[in-house]
Amino acid sequence: MIRCRRTVGCRVHVGRFEADRIERHVSGRLCLVEVRSRRTCELALASVGRAKQRRLAVMARQLAKVTGESVTIEVEAVGGRRIDRKVLGVVQPDSSDHN
Repeated sequence: MIRCRRTVGCRVHVGRFEADRIERHVSGRLCLVEVRSRRTCELALASVGRAKQRRLAVMARQLAKVTGESVTIEVEAVGGRRIDRKVLGVVQPDSSDHN
């Protein structure tokens, strides 16, 4: 039996939108992660519709504004024995918001 990490019960809310998690990589990058139960990353990316992509972008902009750091939006495919990730986009903080 294979056990996978599940994030259904611990979604993160930023404003009125939600994602699966916010995490900081070892490299220091701040990431907003959306998890999909798909076999490959290509299928996971295809399952994230335009409306969800817009909501993730709004969340990333709000995080970037609050933290002053760039935020990477990633889609994680959890299927079988592998966990794969692909970058959906990177949002830079708006310098005019901090003046």
